[in-house]
Amino acid sequence: MGFYPAVCIVRSLVLSVIALAISLSASAQEEQVRVGVLAPLSGDVAPWGNDTKRALELANERIGEGRIKLIFEDDRCVGKDAVTAARKLLAIDRVHFGMTVCTEPTLSVAPIFNQEKRVIVAPGATAAAVTGLGDYIFRTWPSDQVLVEMVFNHLARRVNSVAVLTEARGFPQEFSKAFVALAERKGVAVAAEDFATGETDFRSLILRVKAKGMAALLVSTDSDRTLANVLQQVREQKWQLPMYGSYVVGTASFLSKHSDLAEGIVFGDSPAVACSETQQDCDIYREFEKRYSIQSANYMVASSISAFRVIRDMVLSGQDPRAFLYSARFESAIGSFHFDSNGDVVGPTPSLMVIRNGKAEIIHEEAPRE
Repeated sequence: MGFYPAVCIVRSLVLSVIALAISLSASAQEEQVRVGVLAPLSGDVAPWGNDTKRALELANERIGEGRIKLIFEDDRCVGKDAVTAARKLLAIDRVHFGMTVCTEPTLSVAPIFNQEKRVIVAPGATAAAVTGLGDYIFRTWPSDQVLVEMVFNHLARRVNSVAVLTEARGFPQEFSKAFVALAERKGVAVAAEDFATGETDFRSLILRVKAKGMAALLVSTDSDRTLANVLQQVREQKWQLPMYGSYVVGTASFLSKHSDLAEGIVFGDSPAVACSETQQDCDIYREFEKRYSIQSANYMVASSISAFRVIRDMVLSGQDPRAFLYSARFESAIGSFHFDSNGDVVGPTPSLMVIRNGKAEIIHEEAPRE
């Protein structure tokens, strides 16, 4: 007679424990901060998105403390795809913060995140046009404006005219726009031509700008495949002149396949990554190097880890996100840094590089005299 009540009591206790565990689990999930990441996970620019995804996941594994949930969306580095994904992240996933990799998506979704009062911390989004997008947009990659000035100053010391071939999308278009504006202000003649993403035959375009007799050539693309196609066809036209470019020239994925095409090209590169034994989060960067082969740029990985550090510290601070970001100082894989009043990172400095014998070497030049 006493056995049945005892069984009921034990069963009741077990059910209570299960219910409590489920409740605690649900509470833990509710406490997680959701971060929506817009990245190119497919297409020609996928190496940048995939490196970012792996770096963020590794950083979350190492320092996230179970507080952060990353939700990835493939924007293919295309603005309209990013807008669709951003609306889904905000309305359905109800993310607290956002992250972006590419320039075009950042420019496209910034108004949406500003309106929703949701902070974006972008590890990529390099264009000068990102500066001043709004109080909720921050980035751990320096503005291309500094980079453009480095490339232009090198060119302007040597020639007084330049042809500019640009892929008409996001980052390459913004890079060339800043370069051309600077050239026009400084009195350097420009012959500019754009081409659509996906175009493969550049012969007529090359012949057209070649006929204008420019003394140098700047090529600005979003992917290593497109850059290789352009350079191959420039070489086939026997067009011998100084050539300039941007980050894509120095990526591992480009140099591993096309270093012969890149020989002698001067380009603006991301800041160097020089992790020390004592520098915070450099253990995460080194672990990434052990686990994976970097396909985009070393700085892309370091910047992604640092962007995660920013969000992690912001979450743990318990402060108003914007107030925290405008006042905080950070230590991470890109070194010591903070944000200025435009949300631009202060600390890391871009580099001017040249390809020699298939490898990127830094160029040291004095600042131009005014």
